[in-house]
Amino acid sequence: MRILHYIPRLRANDLISDHVRTLAEAMKDMAEVSVATAKDPIEKMLDELHPDIVHVHACWNFKAATWVRHAARKQYPVVISPHWQLEPYTMRHEHRIAKLLNSWFYQRRTVEKAEALLVTTEREGKNLEALGWQKRVHVVKSSLLNNTMTMERQARDTLTFYHKVIDTNYYHQMSDAEKEAVCSLLCIGTSQESIRNLLSSEQISLLHTITPEQWRRMLLYADDESIHHLLLNGAEKLNLNLSDIDTEAIDRYLPDKPKAKGTLDTSGVRDKAVRVTSKEEKVLCDIGALLLAAHEQYKKQTLSMRHIAELYQAFKYSDYDEDQLVRITRQLGIRKFTERILQIIQEDLYISEGFLPMPTRNDRGTQRIRNTIIH
Repeated sequence: MRILHYIPRLRANDLISDHVRTLAEAMKDMAEVSVATAKDPIEKMLDELHPDIVHVHACWNFKAATWVRHAARKQYPVVISPHWQLEPYTMRHEHRIAKLLNSWFYQRRTVEKAEALLVTTEREGKNLEALGWQKRVHVVKSSLLNNTMTMERQARDTLTFYHKVIDTNYYHQMSDAEKEAVCSLLCIGTSQESIRNLLSSEQISLLHTITPEQWRRMLLYADDESIHHLLLNGAEKLNLNLSDIDTEAIDRYLPDKPKAKGTLDTSGVRDKAVRVTSKEEKVLCDIGALLLAAHEQYKKQTLSMRHIAELYQAFKYSDYDEDQLVRITRQLGIRKFTERILQIIQEDLYISEGFLPMPTRNDRGTQRIRNTIIH
């Protein structure tokens, strides 16, 4: 693991500076550790070190807040230790007006943008939870403040916390190869036909190069998107030997916006689909209801890859009149949404043009759907 600690200044006889020095020293035999201050070329350090975690030891510091935003933009997981600077007494009695303005100007957004907060006492943790700026607050006691805590124990507990944050933030660490592998396995896992010619030789070769750490991230993604069984089904069809990874045993924070689990629920929209189809068009009614349900999930930002796979199977393996489907989607007011969904299905599940009932649409609306599906 590569860790980058940031503190505005390292000073002598300063408790926070001593805390960072002690923690970095205790971690050096367990991970690659670097410490940066405001004097260092931080952007260059990020590009050179590519840290797995960025730990910011600062509060009420605009440069530190700017740096948190920069690291977050580059998709590095950021954790913050405010070191008692967000305590109620400090907020009320130390430069109260300045802190009130700065909390509105940058400090609250900085805390909200972090993946989690790390504190050294239960009391500070409870006060931060009560403040409400960040729901993820973790406590690791300091060896400098608690004589029952050793430096080595503090370092190990902190590394365990880092791993939890990284496993929560796994998607930003997924490479293009891992994302392509997920799509390939999803294509095979949902197929109802011979898998011959569904994937290219390059795509199959890629699947055989996936490492256990990559499988770990892919299966975490599969859990969140309700496609775990489909990925395993695809792997079995391709005779891939998966590492024994129990994703349920991996400690991580729940997603801020969890996806809807399972298949699309059409019970609330089926009547609307029935009104624009005849009794002889049951398959079209079913597809229309699925699209309406997917549109509802998209509006709630809970549309998942499981839903995309379900729509893929409906378009590919259902026998329906394509011209009538175009009419129905227009009457239901979801024509553009359907075209965008078909674009996603073509990209991620490799559906051929012969199974597309209408032209695809690749615009800003399509990108918003992509962003919903991939967090």
